[in-house]
Amino acid sequence: SICGEMAGEPLAVPLLLGLGVTHLSMSPYLIPEIKQTVRSLSRAECRALAVDALRCREVHEVAELVEARLGSRYSGLLEMTREGWQDSRSQDS
Repeated sequence: SICGEMAGEPLAVPLLLGLGVTHLSMSPYLIPEIKQTVRSLSRAECRALAVDALRCREVHEVAELVEARLGSRYSGLLEMTREGWQDSRSQDS
């Protein structure tokens, strides 16, 4: 189970599902978006993404991987979350 901000982050959900998380707890207003995200993914796709993400050394590499694999599906979400990824990248430096 994951409870909190990450559970409601559409670009993190595929990674969480790929890592075997089966319960996501989030603010109610996020449920429709996350539900749509979950329904658009396959388990195999999430597992493959998680395996590749575990090989990354830096958080920005994970962000780039998610963008490369899922960016076309989530182009609107990428714009909204890009600042968060950038903040994480600057913390890695």
